[in-house]
Amino acid sequence: MKGSKEMKLPKASSYVYTINPEHDLYQKLFWITGNRPMDINNQNVKKITKSLQDEGNYLYANPIKVIKGTDKQGDTVYQVIDGQTRYTAAKFLNEPIEIHIVPDRGKKQKLMAILNSNQKNWGLGDFAHLYACKTKTKSTYKKYLKYFDKFKTHGPGITHGMLIALCEGRTKREGDNILFKKGKLPWSKGIEIILDDTLHKLQQLQYAATTPPITKRTLKKQQFQTGLYTALANPEFSFDKFIKNLYTTTHCFNKLAKSADMLTEIYRIELDYRGCT
Repeated sequence: MKGSKEMKLPKASSYVYTINPEHDLYQKLFWITGNRPMDINNQNVKKITKSLQDEGNYLYANPIKVIKGTDKQGDTVYQVIDGQTRYTAAKFLNEPIEIHIVPDRGKKQKLMAILNSNQKNWGLGDFAHLYACKTKTKSTYKKYLKYFDKFKTHGPGITHGMLIALCEGRTKREGDNILFKKGKLPWSKGIEIILDDTLHKLQQLQYAATTPPITKRTLKKQQFQTGLYTALANPEFSFDKFIKNLYTTTHCFNKLAKSADMLTEIYRIELDYRGCT
């Protein structure tokens, strides 16, 4: 019986290379501006490091994706668009790495965002920082920079999910924020004014609640923020009355777990009904 002929593959559009620790490139892979703004997650590095120690080097099956480019001096550089954690773990163990050189095609920031949007280790803060860097159009850079400044100024009582919801005119943090991850955050002077007013009220609330103080955990709860923003969207709700009464009453926010209960508690305090619900 004759053996079957080996299938002929088309010409490769990209290539994978094994880079040993002694190779000059091993220590010289660069991050693209905006990629991994925060420190590399040490827990993820430890997890991959242990896996490499236990299972052996399997990085050939999941190469680090890089794009070839040039620096300001005209020298060739290789920039990581996906695989920073794997690269860090491999270097820690002095293990060879595999790099997959991906064609740039003028869309490296977009490609980086797409690759990382399908991974759990990229959060909304990473995308905010990506677009707040000068890596896209001027209008995108400016609005994400303003957004990121709001987030940094008003933490820890705000989450990216709820801040994005406010920008989009919602009171609930819902969905997967695909538009935000694509660099399409809605922004205008009117939105900025609403954000400033809402975030200022959130700060007032923190100072007014003393019996007991509202915990950071409660402040960042989606249910608490949804309850508060729902009340603020109600034209009949008086935030001034709510704050005034909050100074002199005991609240139950730290004990509650549902948005509806948070909202009921807010209305109770506004109407000056004594005793937690």
